[in-house]
Amino acid sequence: MSGKPTEENRATAEFFKFLSATDVQKYWHQEIGKVPIANSAYDAAKADGYYDATPQAEVGIQQPSLTSGEWSKGCRMGFHVQIRDVMNRAHGRIFAGETDVESAFAAIEAEGNNLLERFAKTANRTGRTEFHSGGAPAGALPGVAIEQAHEHQGAVPFPLDALLPLAPQMGIIAVFFLLPAAEAVRASFYLEDPFFGNATFVGPDNDGDALTASDYRRTAWFTVMVALVSLGMGQMLAVSADRVLRGRSADKTLLMWVYAIAPPVAGLIGVMLFDRHIGSLVDFAALFGWDLNIGVD
Repeated sequence: MSGKPTEENRATAEFFKFLSATDVQKYWHQEIGKVPIANSAYDAAKADGYYDATPQAEVGIQQPSLTSGEWSKGCRMGFHVQIRDVMNRAHGRIFAGETDVESAFAAIEAEGNNLLERFAKTANRTGRTEFHSGGAPAGALPGVAIEQAHEHQGAVPFPLDALLPLAPQMGIIAVFFLLPAAEAVRASFYLEDPFFGNATFVGPDNDGDALTASDYRRTAWFTVMVALVSLGMGQMLAVSADRVLRGRSADKTLLMWVYAIAPPVAGLIGVMLFDRHIGSLVDFAALFGWDLNIGVD
């Protein structure tokens, strides 16, 4: 491992060597059901007759090794993490004496099947998906959605309920960004009278005047450079923060500075809105006869 002393690397290698030893792999395979990473551990367990007494323990080893057949193209258990959480909660209730084993396992089956049904709906975007909540064909794992490795066949309707959590944020973007941007584009085709509010359509003349102005060229060049530098630095920090490198903590701190800017900017906007001379909220309150005086002058 990069940056570690030789002694630590040697100790790490010895530890992994210990973990991959035949007797260790065989022990953990038989005790907790993990698939052994060494063929020698599988052979040793088979020689001891372990799979004669517990044939289900051999399914997870044999199935990925099959060369053909409908049920040999890989398995995918939908919502595996969520189902594991359901099991952990039920086991905790058993150990706490809050429920009996039969009731806990019935709850695991019911909640697990509900999650698998939800997964089966999302997995239908692949060619063919078989869902089993009870008895499964020989060689298949019960309670697992077996997903065939076919190409996509037809589009899947997008679930509109997935957009509901995004609706508030999308509304804010529409009101404070999209609408002002559209209004700015519309106003760019008009020449407005600053005193009487009249607007005359001039087409692209405003754009032509702006593009030929030296101030605009300098501003455009500065804007492009700032965007490239800021985006480049942001991308560099994001990549380095995602990797195990020295200075990772410093990179993450720099990334969080972006969020630290938001409160001062919000405060500045508030000062401008409540300013007694130029604040729009002060003028709006005056329409109702309110003297909005909060000490900002």
